Amino acid sequence: MSRIITSAADAVASQLIQAEKASNIAVLQTAGLSATMMEACIMAKLPLSTGQNALSDIAEAHALSVKLRFHLVRAHQRMAVTASELGYSWTAFGDELPTPDATPPAGAIGQPVYAEA
Repeated sequence: MSRIITSAADAVASQLIQAEKASNIAVLQTAGLSATMMEACIMAKLPLSTGQNALSDIAEAHALSVKLRFHLVRAHQRMAVTASELGYSWTAFGDELPTPDATPPAGAIGQPVYAEA
């Protein structure tokens, strides 16, 4: 394999790891934001309608962050296939198990959405 391909693959792998870490943080932070907002409303004894629109947007942001994570996992799998086809050794860090199948159950948040032509 040429040094150019190796260098490019290393750059992609590095960026993928950073994106995966960021997606985990996004999932955690949006979930935490929902909880903190609810705790604040309860503590302040506000009516249920207070902040409902913002809470709905936060919940949607959380769902999208979970979907983001799903797509990064799937992209990771697809890049591993491409790397193998190019003769590049793709090594996973962070766990000892292979990445699970990225096919979500029907109706799951991570279910891919395809645009119709």
